[in-house]
Amino acid sequence: MFTFHFETAFQKWAAWQLKPHLHPSFFYNWSLRAIWSLVIVFILKVWGALYIMQNHSSLPTARDGKSEVANILSNTAQILTSLTEKLSESSTDGSTLQLIEEALRLFQLCLEVQEKQAQESAAQAQLAESMMSDTGNEPSTQFSQVTNDPEHGGISLSGESSMDVDDGKEPAQDERWASIVEPVNNDVLLDTVLAQLETLTQLCGLMLNVSEQGISWVEAYAEDLINIKWESSDWAYRLPKHQIQLTPHTRLDKYLTGTNRSLEANTTRASFLSAFANLQLQANLTDIKSYASTIESAYCPLDLSASAEGLCSYAEALIAFNSSLRLLNNPKLNTRETISARWSALSTALKNLTAATKIHDVENVVKIHIARGDVEINRFQLGQLDVVFEPARDNRDVLLRNAGKFYVGAKNFARTYGWAEEGLEAEVKDALVKGLLGDAEDLKKYAAKRGGPVLAEMVDEGLVTVAQLQGMGISGF
Repeated sequence: MFTFHFETAFQKWAAWQLKPHLHPSFFYNWSLRAIWSLVIVFILKVWGALYIMQNHSSLPTARDGKSEVANILSNTAQILTSLTEKLSESSTDGSTLQLIEEALRLFQLCLEVQEKQAQESAAQAQLAESMMSDTGNEPSTQFSQVTNDPEHGGISLSGESSMDVDDGKEPAQDERWASIVEPVNNDVLLDTVLAQLETLTQLCGLMLNVSEQGISWVEAYAEDLINIKWESSDWAYRLPKHQIQLTPHTRLDKYLTGTNRSLEANTTRASFLSAFANLQLQANLTDIKSYASTIESAYCPLDLSASAEGLCSYAEALIAFNSSLRLLNNPKLNTRETISARWSALSTALKNLTAATKIHDVENVVKIHIARGDVEINRFQLGQLDVVFEPARDNRDVLLRNAGKFYVGAKNFARTYGWAEEGLEAEVKDALVKGLLGDAEDLKKYAAKRGGPVLAEMVDEGLVTVAQLQGMGISGF
């Protein structure tokens, strides 16, 4: 079928384009080619969707056509988000925003199609139930034989019984074919809603020069999924936990019904609310205390003890809180109270990451150990500011040695699992720890050979300053 072959070919193309071994100098031209390719892909996808709708709209199998349309919209949106994530690694100027906005638009169209499918499924189920009750729960004799046909992948609905065979004559068969279309249930709808929230979270992380207009756009999109105005308000988090259920019904709450996916959904919601609060802080629409309270109120009601993904999500929100305050570069924020809030956030993040490593069959254990080391270096850096903060200053060597242990652990796991890129990152960061403790020889070797990009990234992340590297005799990376 057209959709299958096209998407298979495109996935192969995308896999080649996203290969990690491409040389950095290739990224600029590659980015332009990828964006133009996306335009062509999008036109073809839309053409495919229109083709399906035109050819199915007048048939009894119109629901099958709508399923194809929903799949096309969802798959295209996912491709756009994946490419945005890859392109954003080499571009920090916000040029990928249009791609992520287009992904959000496609997800919204997909959800609208799926909601219509769900309504049709519910109506047909109700009709079938009514027909069964009218006939006294007796099955109809119109279709007495159902046979699978492996050639066509459909089901043969025969009007003749297999016992009605004339002597030596083949029975006249009135065969019709029907495709089985899985009903759209709350699980399917919830998948799309969560994909929208995850994409919104990604958008929040890409927005530069945040304005009220940009925040209003995000808020307008999200308000139909979750009650963002209520959940991000200053008074929402002050309500007792037993009153949380009084929040207005939203699409997320509606489609959670009967899915047993409350933790997954609420973790996704918490991640978005934290990212949105970050945007509000950058636009001076909220203060540090409200930002911290938003994170706390979003995650604390959740039982994350058995969810490594949830614990890491909470930790990432707290790490982003620390990074945001650092990047604001406002002298007024260099107060003991602000530094204490950053220390507290990082300490809680470390606690969550440590708990995540103890969960059986945890995924991305290498990245978790690297993140633990990053948190400890970030806590160390709080003691290097002009404002004296004793917990960081007095525990300088302990924090750095802890970070070193976590990086060594990450190196060992990376070697076991064959994660070369993460292994290199852990090696360079372990060398950084040694350099901050006074022995910078290993770090100089990495800087001279292949560690330059990692060093630049570490400066951006606040793990080390340019002045500290220069003090180790490292520059020009």
